[in-house]
Amino acid sequence: MSNNVRNDSGPPRTPRGRECEEIYKSLQLYSTNDEVLRKIKLGDKLTFKVIIKAGSPSLEVFYEEERAGAVIEYQLTDCIQRQHEYLGEVVSIESGLCIIDAILKGK
Repeated sequence: MSNNVRNDSGPPRTPRGRECEEIYKSLQLYSTNDEVLRKIKLGDKLTFKVIIKAGSPSLEVFYEEERAGAVIEYQLTDCIQRQHEYLGEVVSIESGLCIIDAILKGK
């Protein structure tokens, strides 16, 4: 049985009743991994993985299989847990502050 709540006139909604967006803009990457941050460039692609920490989901971000950090976006985390696939794209990086967009794969 799916966790999706059907909307008769649109896409599946999260259990909280919100639709999964095609794009989540301007997400801040929180990172203490300076080594990986130095490698990331504007336009680079990042991947997401939900990891359960202390019983709560954490949305981790990876650059070329290395953990780059995490983002805080609960709706996106919920959508990824429900098997929606998103790809991250670096839209701004300056002085260690990295901003990414999360784009639904296939869109």
